[in-house]
Amino acid sequence: MTDCSVYASVGQVNSLQIAGSADAVVVGGGTIGAWCAWFLRTQGLERVVLLESGTLGKGASSRAAGMVRAQGGTEAAVRLGLWTRDFYATQHEHLALHSGFVAQGYCMPCFTDREVAQAHERIAMQQALGLDVWWVDGDQFDALNPAVAPGRTLGSSYAPGDGYIDPPRNVTAYTSALVSSGVEVHEGTAFTGLEASGGGVTAVHTDAGSIATGRLVLTGGPQLAAVGRAAGMRIPSGGVRHQVVVTEAHPDLSSERLPMVFDVTAGIYWRPRRAG
Repeated sequence: MTDCSVYASVGQVNSLQIAGSADAVVVGGGTIGAWCAWFLRTQGLERVVLLESGTLGKGASSRAAGMVRAQGGTEAAVRLGLWTRDFYATQHEHLALHSGFVAQGYCMPCFTDREVAQAHERIAMQQALGLDVWWVDGDQFDALNPAVAPGRTLGSSYAPGDGYIDPPRNVTAYTSALVSSGVEVHEGTAFTGLEASGGGVTAVHTDAGSIATGRLVLTGGPQLAAVGRAAGMRIPSGGVRHQVVVTEAHPDLSSERLPMVFDVTAGIYWRPRRAG
């Protein structure tokens, strides 16, 4: 099978075919945009068009840490986290390919009395919303995390159902889902602007033509601010470069022994990977 026939089989659409009208247009072929387009299509919208300036998953989505946690700091964040976690955890029930979610368990340790008080308030709010999360003291945290030097924390929140997905597999999963659901994917097609009337969107412009629509979803990860500028608006969003350390496989760092840990104060977190 040639490369051309592979692309045809997965439903890639030539950008010159953009025309007419759509029930919804989604800008961005990363995790948020792609899964959003799939949901719009599976909820009954007939023509859903996805615009991606490069290729699906070329940005942060294929390189992300893939952390999936419901331990948010606000009610909205917790509700969204629970919904997202449940979606990834049950993908295998209705999709041919899934994103590889693993319920690893997730600790958010505390190092000061103030952090402990904040954690208890956060846990109470999270539990009221249905999250399975509880407080573990310093000794319990050390027992859960034998790779962490003992006696360093005052305790931690712990949610056993939080975990992670495999980012490259996630891109494969949503590509398969887009194709099987009939979302119209236009790779190599840049969003260049929009038209609006009466407080709503009426058309979307691309470098391959325009399409009439009353629904537009803008995504873009670290480039979302630039997408907003093309739409004539300011979106306060940006990206920050992080350092990544990958270890070799080691029994003391085995994923069977350790939950994930997020040191919020230091901005450091870890998760297992298949090779280390």
